Amino acid sequence: MSGIRLDQVTGSNFSYQHLPFDRFLDDMVELGRERVELWGVAPQLHVPQLSRQEARGILRRIADRGLAVHCLTPEQVMYPVNVASPSPWLRESSIAMFRRAAELCVELEAPLLFLTPGRGFEDEPTDAAWRRSVDAIGEIAVHAASLGVDCVLEPLQRVESNLVNDAATLARMLDEIAAPNLGAALDTVAMAVAGDTIDDSFAALGGRIRHVHLIDGKPNGHLAWGDGELPLGQYLEALGRNGYDGCLTFELFGDGTYAYDPRPALEQSFAAVERELAALAAGVNPHDPTGPATNPARSTTIERNSMLNFDEARFLDIQAGAVALAEPIDAFIVDRLGAGARNLFFVGSGGAGILMQPAVRLLQTRSTFPTLLEMPAELVETGSVHLGADSIVVIPSLSGTTLESIRALEYAKERGATVLTLTGHADTPLAEAADVNLTAFAADDTSSETFSVQSLLIGLSIMRVRGEFVGYDEVLAQLATLPDALLGVKRGFEGRAAELARVIADSDYHVITGAGASWPEAFYYGMCILEEMQWIRTRPVHASDFFHGTLELLEPGVSVIALKGEDAGRALVERVEAFVPRITDTLTVIDTADFELLGFTAEVRALLAPALLATALERVSAHLEVLRDHPLTTRRYYRQLQY
Repeated sequence: MSGIRLDQVTGSNFSYQHLPFDRFLDDMVELGRERVELWGVAPQLHVPQLSRQEARGILRRIADRGLAVHCLTPEQVMYPVNVASPSPWLRESSIAMFRRAAELCVELEAPLLFLTPGRGFEDEPTDAAWRRSVDAIGEIAVHAASLGVDCVLEPLQRVESNLVNDAATLARMLDEIAAPNLGAALDTVAMAVAGDTIDDSFAALGGRIRHVHLIDGKPNGHLAWGDGELPLGQYLEALGRNGYDGCLTFELFGDGTYAYDPRPALEQSFAAVERELAALAAGVNPHDPTGPATNPARSTTIERNSMLNFDEARFLDIQAGAVALAEPIDAFIVDRLGAGARNLFFVGSGGAGILMQPAVRLLQTRSTFPTLLEMPAELVETGSVHLGADSIVVIPSLSGTTLESIRALEYAKERGATVLTLTGHADTPLAEAADVNLTAFAADDTSSETFSVQSLLIGLSIMRVRGEFVGYDEVLAQLATLPDALLGVKRGFEGRAAELARVIADSDYHVITGAGASWPEAFYYGMCILEEMQWIRTRPVHASDFFHGTLELLEPGVSVIALKGEDAGRALVERVEAFVPRITDTLTVIDTADFELLGFTAEVRALLAPALLATALERVSAHLEVLRDHPLTTRRYYRQLQY
């Protein structure tokens, strides 16, 4: 039995109708989605007025962010759309709208079109309206099939339709239409209102269920999970037990207030699903939440030996994308050094800037090429006498929209510098305004490794061109296997990650330290993960400074986290490691030397410490957010307020 996975949950623009479409897309990327269900609603995607050219433009914006469209769902309940209407003009215009939607599916590369049965007059014979619905949906399905598009039909609540309200009636309509490309969609609210269960639905429809709207309710309401009373854990367990392998979407409307700012409701729903999947994986019986499942098979709702809330294929693709930038990075460096570049600035905001530090130290300690690390906001305010027409400026930004970095780019170009931006998304201000942009799609859970690799490639390329590094090609050959190696680290660390998450969750304050290549990851994890994403107070301190103040904060029970790499800085961390147990027994050490990396030399292992530590700590974060019931995507202030 295959179980439900978090990557089956799509993003969607339900409740985004009062916000720019790009805001929706950016939110989906930041929430880690790969596929989206598009709600065809004005002003974003009004099907009757959307041209082929406009649809292709929408697809480009979607694809540039590494997303794909799974399903197109034209608005058909609030709009005057009714394929079963006794009014000829309304029925004909509704059929035409759905035929047009099928054509737009081709332009949007959406394999699925979402349909509903409509309704007849309340005082007319049901058979007449039923026939109009069957004929219309059959016509739409045939047209969609000619375009290579599949369709799904969803039962509606009784207040929305007087034709199809439950699984048995839906099965009857599908049998009568008999279109091979027409399947069923489940809506958990409509299902609950009808008195059906997941098992009832599969008994009636079997393998014809191809899409699910997974939503909470009381039992109606289309609510975010946690705002209603429906049994999410039972639904996920039953879907997994019945072998469902299609997509699930949160169709959130509520009382309309979700549309003010839909992201918190989505974050809440994703967090609820993550918790329930983690509970199922741990053997908790959703039908008896007080104890473990009595049926051992239920623990397989997440595939055996899988990592918590992790998509291996997605991870490998993202990391391979970063490694693939070696050639264009080297070509850029060759061009700029050949043109007489005399220094290099790394200019990144927040975590992206921190992740540049290992490359900066590499160049500062092993190359004579002048290399500087600047904070964008400070650079703009203070300026630098070193910045000019012979400067290379590297600006990393996952979103490509960071305001301080945009201003630093503008300032650098005013000074005549050549700007290279490293972004996670194309068609963003930083990507478009740079002299050269290299985009490698990533998200919060994968960007630490990708930025570490990209900045390392810049450093190694400069040293290669200047004759300061021997073995560049051998290093690239090893890096080609890095995505699989990082995945192996994650798999091997999963058990310990769960234990470390409990240690971190048990304290509201942590000292976190490192040195050499491990220090930037200690700084990053403390500030950007524990502080920003978990609201846990930390004191990141370089191991060489630990004995110049921070040691006075130690007392029994104080948590210290030490990150060890395999370069010269290791000795500094070991000094801290030897001292701390004299004061507190709460010491956590993560040592890259413990990670199995076949085919990597000692020199390359040392260079890769930031990526290795980041990939292990991501597993800790995945367990931590579930354990603390605090999604990594939740923010109170960051990008929520003006500052």
